[in-house]
Amino acid sequence: MSGREVIQNITSDSQFVLSCNSPDGQISDYATVRVVEQPAAPSLQFDSNSTNVMQGDSVILSWSANNADSCSASGDWQGNLGTSGSRQIDNLQQNSLFILDCRGAGGSVRQTVTVNVQPPVPVEPSLSFSASQTSIAYNGSVTLSWSSSDADSCTASGDWSGSKSVTGSETVSGLIADSSFTLECSGAGGTVSRQVQVSVSPEVSNGTATLSWQPPTENTDNTPLEDLAGFRIYYGTESGNYSETVDVGAGVTEYVVENLSSGTWYFVVTAYNSLGIESAPSDEVSKTFN
Repeated sequence: MSGREVIQNITSDSQFVLSCNSPDGQISDYATVRVVEQPAAPSLQFDSNSTNVMQGDSVILSWSANNADSCSASGDWQGNLGTSGSRQIDNLQQNSLFILDCRGAGGSVRQTVTVNVQPPVPVEPSLSFSASQTSIAYNGSVTLSWSSSDADSCTASGDWSGSKSVTGSETVSGLIADSSFTLECSGAGGTVSRQVQVSVSPEVSNGTATLSWQPPTENTDNTPLEDLAGFRIYYGTESGNYSETVDVGAGVTEYVVENLSSGTWYFVVTAYNSLGIESAPSDEVSKTFN
């Protein structure tokens, strides 16, 4: 006599007895089964205080394992670790993968943490640009100075040109007209532009005008003029609107006006007495200088 039977879901030590009968009597035997408890599988919690950081930043990795005897790091960190703890990872430069394996009698467990590293946001360049003077004489010079940060290159335009360093100075000479200087500097964060205006005075001419007149002998009421004190010369670049004056003595009948710039100049002369009373002006005369 023979047979086979499967006993399932045994949770504790057990004894199985089998008795068989025959004409000759009964015979029994038994089998003892001891149940050994299976070790618990390890569990692991592994995370980072941040999974998205800027380039150069740090993260703190933290972990805690149960039913484990040891842990080891791999990927973008290395080494043997305790079953719980934390570690700061500094100066991250690129996307990083951190792997943690923990082992115990019941097996092993693995967790991973991925940290995405963003490149730095480019900074918009700044630019300081100035002139040593903003108003100069004809054919004069001016020194332009500039300083830029977070820029890789600078370019001049307007009344100067060419590539410039990001910091420097330059003297521009021979200016004969109002001038505009533009400087544009560029970097990863964009472009910045500044402009300087320089006013140039008109050319000064050495033109001269010789004025002569006859001194009056009578007052306007036809009485004799006995207290002539002097003459006053008026002149300017607009007819009837005279910006300059010169007083000369009563004995002067000719006067040379010098350093007249190019253009047309207009002149009149008046006489005045000892009381400061001034006559009507003479007829206007003019002279043009090229």
